[in-house]
Amino acid sequence: MRPRILGVWCTACLLWSSTYPIIKLGLRHVPPVTFAWVRLSIALAVLIPTTAARGDWRTLNRRDVAHVMGAGVLLLGLNYGLLYWGAQYTPSGLVAILQSATPLIALGLGSLVGSEQVSARKVISLMIGSVGVALIFRTEASASGSATLLGAIAVVCSSVSIACAYVWLKGYGRRLPPTSVTTLQCVAGICVLAPAGLILEGNPGQVTWAPAALGAVLYLALCGSVLAFWSNYWLLERNGRFRDVDDGRG
Repeated sequence: MRPRILGVWCTACLLWSSTYPIIKLGLRHVPPVTFAWVRLSIALAVLIPTTAARGDWRTLNRRDVAHVMGAGVLLLGLNYGLLYWGAQYTPSGLVAILQSATPLIALGLGSLVGSEQVSARKVISLMIGSVGVALIFRTEASASGSATLLGAIAVVCSSVSIACAYVWLKGYGRRLPPTSVTTLQCVAGICVLAPAGLILEGNPGQVTWAPAALGAVLYLALCGSVLAFWSNYWLLERNGRFRDVDDGRG
């Protein structure tokens, strides 16, 4: 593995693993859906001018935009709504363990639609990774009660939505610019979360944003959304997960 790819991969892993306790911290002060869509709004304040300056959005056509935003509804709309709601009642360690099952779910879904080949090596590697996460967070995963059970179910459903989004994107078969993909998906997520948050939880300006909540939402927006998602899609592009195919459009 090239040093640059290894460095980006390690950075992405560190960023993703750090988000769960930060989400839990912010949810002590801010309602879940509001917290999620404000995070995406801050991320877009960085992503939109960056994407405009790069100009790679010009390579996208209407079909690309529709496909990416469809995945964004699952990845940042449905997923964040379920994850943030469930994280209110679920220990951050248990959230991390449940979300670590996402690659296994994606492998299963991908095999069903023919976009992923299941091999013993892949299954064993993913299972080892899931067990490793469970061992790391086992002391933070203990909880009981009906609210925790419902929260855990919501987190599992969020993992399924993530897996569906990535299978949907991989099956498209077009090489897509990482910054534009991240920006469009944030827009799609806000289109789902902002109306729900305003209707169910009210004006975010009326929420008491404690310093801890402000720090959490800024970290999640800039590191968890902008940097982590860009790193993820950059790695997918380098590893051929977004691949060029002749789709007949010339």
